[in-house]
Amino acid sequence: VKMGQLVTRVNGNNAQTSDKYLDKEELTPEEIEEQYAKIAQEGGISVDEVKKHYSDPRTKEYLIDDTKENKLYDEIYKTIKVSKGDKVNFEELFQMK
Repeated sequence: VKMGQLVTRVNGNNAQTSDKYLDKEELTPEEIEEQYAKIAQEGGISVDEVKKHYSDPRTKEYLIDDTKENKLYDEIYKTIKVSKGDKVNFEELFQMK
């Protein structure tokens, strides 16, 4: 799946995508602040240090894109269903339809 596409249905090896692009997805300032806090906690540094690191517009855009992508994954994980199947080897997996 390319960045910006939402997987709407996965059936075997066939993934169908919609035209919902992450570029249209908006983040609130609160969501960005949450990301700063999460990064600070994980890195053992202050939120101000994280904000300083992301003060460059290009770097901040990377954080925004990453946050949008994580929101997309969360949405996908809510809708997918995982079921057990027969064990097959790698070659057989890609021959299945």
